Amino acid sequence: MEKSERLQVLIALFLLGIACFSAMNVLELRAEEPRRAVVAMEMLWRGKWLTPTIHELPYYNKPPFFNWVLATFFYLFGSMEEWVVRLPSLLAFLATGAGLYGFSRRYLSLQTAILAAFFFLTFSNLLFYGSVNTGEMDLMLTFFIFVQMLCLFHFHQKRQWVLMFVLSYLFTALNFLMKGIPAIVFQGFTLIGLLILSGEWKQLFNWKHGLGILTFLGLVGTYFLAYQTQQNGLGYLTNLFQESKQKSMVESNGSAIAWHLLSFLPNTLSLLLPWSLIPLLLLRKANRINWLDNAWLRFTLIFVACNIWIYWLSPNTFNRYLYPFFPFFALWFAAAALQTSFSFRFWMNTVIILLAARIIFNFTVLVYQQNNSNQLVYRDLSKELVHTAQQERIFFTGVPVVSLPAIALFGTTFYQDTLFTPPTLPYQLPYYIGKAQQQPLTYHQEPVKGLFYLTYEDFALRQSTEIYYTFQEKWTNRQMVLVKFK
Repeated sequence: MEKSERLQVLIALFLLGIACFSAMNVLELRAEEPRRAVVAMEMLWRGKWLTPTIHELPYYNKPPFFNWVLATFFYLFGSMEEWVVRLPSLLAFLATGAGLYGFSRRYLSLQTAILAAFFFLTFSNLLFYGSVNTGEMDLMLTFFIFVQMLCLFHFHQKRQWVLMFVLSYLFTALNFLMKGIPAIVFQGFTLIGLLILSGEWKQLFNWKHGLGILTFLGLVGTYFLAYQTQQNGLGYLTNLFQESKQKSMVESNGSAIAWHLLSFLPNTLSLLLPWSLIPLLLLRKANRINWLDNAWLRFTLIFVACNIWIYWLSPNTFNRYLYPFFPFFALWFAAAALQTSFSFRFWMNTVIILLAARIIFNFTVLVYQQNNSNQLVYRDLSKELVHTAQQERIFFTGVPVVSLPAIALFGTTFYQDTLFTPPTLPYQLPYYIGKAQQQPLTYHQEPVKGLFYLTYEDFALRQSTEIYYTFQEKWTNRQMVLVKFK
């Protein structure tokens, strides 16, 4: 690399640090961030890391690994502020970029590896949303799935079957304990595609593959057996299965599937701007790349082809579910970029402009959103509620939600359970109230006289209460009240 190109890389790294770390406390927690934080906070307060809870009742929707990481960060930093909530996944985001560079450097040119890393870090959706909302788990999941796939590719190249199976299934287990069923799907389809296309499908029936499966079952099984000694482990697993099924095409209607089929590609390309425009520069046959000539590029094609169709057919796919594909898309665009008439310097200048735009975004748009959005009100609202309660502890009450998760396929139910959970509310409230009072917003199905309770107005009006504060929550637009029951 020339000296000027090295300088560009250093400038980009400097701007990247400012872009990522300069506004971690500007926005209050939003979307799924506060829910992840509340589960981790309760783990730390209760000292019970095995059984995740919300409002001190079992939380069944996600396994605990991400919450373990988050609670560990709370403990290490002695803080539960927004920046600590967002730090683990932000570090995982940057680690994915670094890993993409380091690994691609082995199989492709230095310039391709550098561009791949920066393209991943500056995809429009990641740069202006994903790397802002890092209290969600998806960027950390992306890093762990990336490592899982590296284990498959690297040790397959070396034909080190024991290491390939054991390490990839080890990370499958960790990913399952982070988000459940998707980890198994990524492992299964990628492994089958890789071994069939390489003509080594018999390895699927080798004892070494069995050893990998036992690694997965040993880790996951140990956790759920331990969980079963304290809570309903089978109901927990059943709910995880139900969660994944609800977001798939299995429980979607035909019109939703048809619309998703049409909109999926343009929507995905929009998330990958501006780098998704690069293929337009390669429309001439002379500039096209033979992807199959390079083992690393060939593997990325196998991974994407074997897995993305699931999301293409699933109307309930959120944009963040596609993040595990983004490192590989970045690699493709980087390889394509250097086949165009534009130089490495041009692409790095574009990266620098994007990072500068994100820095400006941090100090303008994010500040404006926090100060003017009618959705980002819970940080101040929670202070008012705590002040109104005059520092007395606040609890939560209301009609519990009954769910009936089932393991069912093709109209046949193999197992069904009954789970009782607290009514839903914006999770910013238990986060900010809990953080202020340094204890959970505990749920009581039967309210106790004389205590402060947060509840929905319709529930409070059915009983004798004294209302101290009324507001409209922004999730379901229902009235909530701070009351004492007489």
